[in-house]
Amino acid sequence: MSLSRLCVLGAALGAAGFWGLQPLVLAQDGVAAKALTAALRDEAADKLGLTWKADQGPELRITDGIASLQSCSADAACTQVGQPLMLSAGEKLQLVSRLRASELFSVHSSESTTRNDRTLVLSSAARPLGTWRMPRSEWPTPPDGYALPDYLDDLSRRITQAAQQRKPVAVPQTVEALRRLRLQLKVEPQRRPGGLLQIEDGMLRVTPEEGFVPRSPLPRPSVRRLAPDEEQALLSLLLQARLDDLDRLVEKREQPAIGDGDGRVLTLHLLPSTDSPAETGQARGVRRYVADVLRSPAAPLVQTLLGWLTTSVATTPQRPRPRR
Repeated sequence: MSLSRLCVLGAALGAAGFWGLQPLVLAQDGVAAKALTAALRDEAADKLGLTWKADQGPELRITDGIASLQSCSADAACTQVGQPLMLSAGEKLQLVSRLRASELFSVHSSESTTRNDRTLVLSSAARPLGTWRMPRSEWPTPPDGYALPDYLDDLSRRITQAAQQRKPVAVPQTVEALRRLRLQLKVEPQRRPGGLLQIEDGMLRVTPEEGFVPRSPLPRPSVRRLAPDEEQALLSLLLQARLDDLDRLVEKREQPAIGDGDGRVLTLHLLPSTDSPAETGQARGVRRYVADVLRSPAAPLVQTLLGWLTTSVATTPQRPRPRR
């Protein structure tokens, strides 16, 4: 295989710019072959880094098993399209299989540009492996007819279609916007207590639920208005919690982690208020073990909500009127 067929990217990629890059010379083709073969093993799928770009339209990026779509302008500024897509184990193996079937060692990069060009940039564990550019129709097609461009374009369509559906409710930026939403925490009790907490229109509502050992005296459901400083602090915690990333950052488990002495599961939701019909959007939500969430950026938010949920001091029931 000649070096003209495999364009190896080096550390100068960022400085030279993608289109101004010149092929770097390796001592032997075998060096590139060995690196690429190792990168396309099934067990190396999590380490693959990939960029897939047409001459027009968004750019697909896959890093650490997560696919994202970027819309990039002429000045190289990029904005994310929709939400990242976490690839399943089967999808990662499919990706590696399609890459192997593309015969990357034997395909020529096109010297001319056409409207149907596709560009593939590949790396493994942040080590550049190569770049290939050719018309979509010229990419090798395996016997089953499902080529690498088909697989990668399908991933792009999935992200685009999901983005065109009902968008998640916007994370509030002001206290006024927060009051038009409902923040809800549901904790399933174990040894420790749990219950339901709802914050809506500045009102805090708590419905406690006992754990294995009931508290004495039993806490009662309660309602109170948040103080202005509490609302401002809550808003800051919401902005710090990185709600868009929690589903990816916090591991989803079927059983508590070893050493998890809490064992409770929480469900955290942010959704439009029932009293604010103008507020639209898909509810945001995540369901994870409490101990795992407390190791995430949402820990300060959840700790505050748990405090209001499980301590009677923060949720004082309405006092009965004195007898006359």
